[in-house]
Amino acid sequence: MAANLNLIVILLSISLQIAAAGMALRINRIAGRPLAWALMSSALVLMAGRRLYVLVELYRDGFPQHLLPNEIAGFLVSALMLWGILLIKDLFQSKADQAAKLEEARKASRALADKLTAVMAAAPVPLWIAEDPACRTIRGNAAGADLLRMPVQVNHSASAPPGEQPVHFRLVQNGHTLAADEMPMQRAALRGEDIRGEAMDLVFDDGQLRHLMGYATPLREADGRIQGAVCCMVDVTAIRQVEEALAKAQKMESIGLLAGGIAHDFNNIFQAMVANIEMAQASAPEEARCRGYLDRLRAGLDRASRLSRDILHVSGGDLRRPEPMDLTPLVAEALDRTGVAAIRQLSPGLSRVMVDPLLIGRVVEGLVTNALEASSAAGAIRVQTFMRQVRPEDLAKGHWAATVDPGPYAVFEVSDQGHGIEAGSLPKIFDPFFSTRDLGRGLGLPAALGIIRSHRGGIQVESIP
Repeated sequence: MAANLNLIVILLSISLQIAAAGMALRINRIAGRPLAWALMSSALVLMAGRRLYVLVELYRDGFPQHLLPNEIAGFLVSALMLWGILLIKDLFQSKADQAAKLEEARKASRALADKLTAVMAAAPVPLWIAEDPACRTIRGNAAGADLLRMPVQVNHSASAPPGEQPVHFRLVQNGHTLAADEMPMQRAALRGEDIRGEAMDLVFDDGQLRHLMGYATPLREADGRIQGAVCCMVDVTAIRQVEEALAKAQKMESIGLLAGGIAHDFNNIFQAMVANIEMAQASAPEEARCRGYLDRLRAGLDRASRLSRDILHVSGGDLRRPEPMDLTPLVAEALDRTGVAAIRQLSPGLSRVMVDPLLIGRVVEGLVTNALEASSAAGAIRVQTFMRQVRPEDLAKGHWAATVDPGPYAVFEVSDQGHGIEAGSLPKIFDPFFSTRDLGRGLGLPAALGIIRSHRGGIQVESIP
């Protein structure tokens, strides 16, 4: 009986030591310390081998009974070793699982950051992200950097530490320059506000201004704490300009219709007055004193008639019967009437266009006269005619009729080498009664624009003061 018990205890000890060695090898794979755990596994295998050798020797000696307590103690030691290794294995396994989860979270975070970076880079609108609740570090995409005139890599925050804050622009809302904590992103990050479509102006030190619509929302942790904010600024400058231009065009259309009606009625009155003056002149003797008065009255009526006709042209009226004509001979005849020694670069054989030759001739004469008055060097006026393919983006740059489509257009161009038009006056040159000359009526260019628009064309102006 004692021999059998001895045998069982020794076999169990060997089994536990072999199991402990196998578990040590498994810990080696988990913990990643091959040398230490390989040595422990080898030691346990050697111990198991020694126990096997002892088993063989005891078998030869008939399993002496007095050795049973020693074998039981060895069994207990082997059991404790296996239990300890199992605890260590569980500990390393738990750490390995945590490390794997942390690595997965890091990969997911990097993937999310890469996606966010790609979205920001591809977004055509300015975007910014605050990396902390105080908005001390704000990163923007390429569109945002272009809007602020800053490199993409630098900090865009007005709340940045001194020396890092951008100082070449300011945000203005209702005439008030916003402090850093009043800006949309800072309000979202500091106070948790959702900003939706607030109008503000971006004003640079050089005086340039952009109209913006601001949007911002806080970024929150899972527990609701704010960790930063995201902001978008939509540049609505072009929309504002279009709205202002549309409002101005509608205003000018209303004024033009009113002025055109008045001018038409005045022309009828002037014609009756001129007819009566001509009859009075015909019936008055040559030596009569009244003939001088009649001549001056006729000259005054002619000036009034021209003014009325200009007003009618501003409204786009007075277009009689357009004819299909080549623009080049028409421009040449108008130049001959002015007597101006201009450099002529007139292309023959242009496509025929529907024009009123009298009105187009007046436009050419008026533009050449303006160039002559502005030019400071003799022979510096150049007149050209050519065909041009007008693109959609060209229609946004000039003053065109409302129903103009892209395509081929006949062009006449008048250029001079005068002092140019000041930047502040350039947007006003087609406003009725605006003139930079003391004796100007301010109807020459508005009348020319009205005539060209009535021909479904447009005028583009380039000036270098």
